[in-house]
Amino acid sequence: MLVSTSTRVIVIGGGFAGIQAYRSVVRRVPTADVTLIDRNPYATMIPALPDALSGRIDRRALAVSLQQALGSDAQIVTDTVTGIDAERNRVIGIEAEYEYDWLIVTSGSVPDYHGFATDPRVTHTVTSLDGVLALRSAVESRLATDEPLSFVIAGGGYTGLEVAAALQEGIAYTRAARSAAAACPKGAARPAGAAIRIVVAEREDSVLGMLTAKEAKRLLSYLQSIGIEVRTGVTIERADPEAVTLSDGTRVDNALLCWTAGMRAAIAPAGPAARDGRVAVSDQLRLGAYPNIYLAGDVAALQSGERTIRRAVNFAFYSGRMAGHNVAAAIKGRKARRFRPIDLGWVIPLFAASAGRVFGRIRIGGRAGLRLHYVMCGVRHFAPAQAFHFFRVALSLSRRADPLAPATKPPMRPIARWYRSLRPFSFTASIVPVALAGALSAGSSGADWRLFALYAIAALLFHAGANVLNDYYDHAHGVDTADDPGDAHVIAAGLVTPRAMLIGGYLYFALGIGLGAFIAAERGLVYFAVGLTGAIAAMLYTNARVSLKYVGLGDPLVFVLMGPALVAMGLWSAIAAVPLTAVAASVPVALLVTAILHANNVRDMTSDRRSGIMTIAGRIGLRQSKALLAVLLIGAYAGVVVLASVGVVPRSLVVFVTFPVAYGILRRAATLRSGERGGFLVAETAKLHALFGIVYVLSVLSYQWF
Repeated sequence: MLVSTSTRVIVIGGGFAGIQAYRSVVRRVPTADVTLIDRNPYATMIPALPDALSGRIDRRALAVSLQQALGSDAQIVTDTVTGIDAERNRVIGIEAEYEYDWLIVTSGSVPDYHGFATDPRVTHTVTSLDGVLALRSAVESRLATDEPLSFVIAGGGYTGLEVAAALQEGIAYTRAARSAAAACPKGAARPAGAAIRIVVAEREDSVLGMLTAKEAKRLLSYLQSIGIEVRTGVTIERADPEAVTLSDGTRVDNALLCWTAGMRAAIAPAGPAARDGRVAVSDQLRLGAYPNIYLAGDVAALQSGERTIRRAVNFAFYSGRMAGHNVAAAIKGRKARRFRPIDLGWVIPLFAASAGRVFGRIRIGGRAGLRLHYVMCGVRHFAPAQAFHFFRVALSLSRRADPLAPATKPPMRPIARWYRSLRPFSFTASIVPVALAGALSAGSSGADWRLFALYAIAALLFHAGANVLNDYYDHAHGVDTADDPGDAHVIAAGLVTPRAMLIGGYLYFALGIGLGAFIAAERGLVYFAVGLTGAIAAMLYTNARVSLKYVGLGDPLVFVLMGPALVAMGLWSAIAAVPLTAVAASVPVALLVTAILHANNVRDMTSDRRSGIMTIAGRIGLRQSKALLAVLLIGAYAGVVVLASVGVVPRSLVVFVTFPVAYGILRRAATLRSGERGGFLVAETAKLHALFGIVYVLSVLSYQWF
């Protein structure tokens, strides 16, 4: 089958270079028909793949769909390219052939076995997501059956050493966690498991020649201290299920082989090749014999002066962008630019012995180097949510997001169970409007901050009670099950009994009402009546007989309670007055709180319908729900513009610094397809609400105080 179009720009490869090339062409030539072809429907965070073996990084953060990375209107073809017919301007794939006018090749690299006969039963790679997950699965299988844990790493470059250290750390952590969780009598010895043997085989006489002698010695000492053997001047002689044999006669029985000893271009048109198999290109990234073909990323032998530079993410990123720029320039008949690579540096992330260079010159190592590695992975990631995961890991290096074959956790303490039942991560939804009420009251000299503090505690108690009762009634209606326990639902997880949750929920409300009665002693019975009405409405959000959530009234209820009502009651508590202009200032915050709930309902649309629950999202469907989410988010910013223009909150336009977050949410929401849960919408919208709220409250405070 031949696929043909009128205006044709094809990008082969959906990695760092390919995504940048695609974006660059589309941005500069909007009328061009640009297609990206990759064998996978996702882009992979290749520099972080070894972390799937250590467990530091959640596997879900290692890839993101190309459609999500490039937008819902991007033309993406999932096909395996087998060749390029440069004479006929055709890309040859397994599924079809594709004609082009301009071609950008960013197909990356694949392992180069240098003629070694590999055995797929024991040979693994870490150059793709499938490859590293297959190796992880093999390790987990051996951990589960207590088989010998023997590994040979072919290649002592930074990838090979990183894989060796990641394997050792991942296995050691898992065993320590299992030992801690094991129910052994006091003083009894815990099972140690099979011995771990990891051998790194390097053909050259030394490893990591880019390091100083002192750095190399420290690194090798660290590897030796954690039980990793580094053999230099040897190669892999043979590998089969019985053993991996090295050229010096060393035999590692029952070993898995991980190949990191060299790479070659995955797919490229014929052209002069560099020593390491990459294809030579001009300084404009054009293939000499074919002026309509450009190469970028790991497939291209990129030059800095007379030197061929190493493969690196930043070189791939910027060469892809430049290739796209030059194709766009050629289409417009303009002059192409030269690619001048800038070395931003590198890090060998070997935990305590990490070593690297910033800008190729400034030394960095240890935990600082490891943190920099994760930060740069976040900076270069394809999607905000996954990038945020890397930033969190950089801050908390002791955290294990995704351990190998996780051990059974010890039982949660009762106080931890109750803390989880409160869903404290959701409290920003009530903290922000209460803080806004406080900020609006700050300009009053007669504010009673004692009563306001009691009100803030009461508001949190009402929020906690609503969360707990929502958990109870959702479980009672069959919405939350053991297979789908939702956000933090402790009943479905078996952590708290239904009866305890029911009693606890109403107890929180009783405590909040008690505090309200104390405040009402000074603010009057009307205050108490209004507050009690709000508390009852919150109880009815999910209830056995009257459930506002289940009939589509949850969204408007949350808009009123978590916006105007909380702000009005806060003002009433602090200054014994409720200016309507001040209540109007709560509308942007209320819209964003409603957006969080709406995102939650979009995520749970399928399970809600199965349980007979008809939220607004369930009633209007996915397409209209995405439009409603856009109305809520954009409406919050539009509300700020109106309020600022009439002088209610004069300095609030500063909240537009958070608009890129809102725009990112809308872009990701646009890629959501029917049947996808869209859990990212809830987390991202909650984050937007918190950031927006902080900036908004500070802008109000600055106006009141200065």
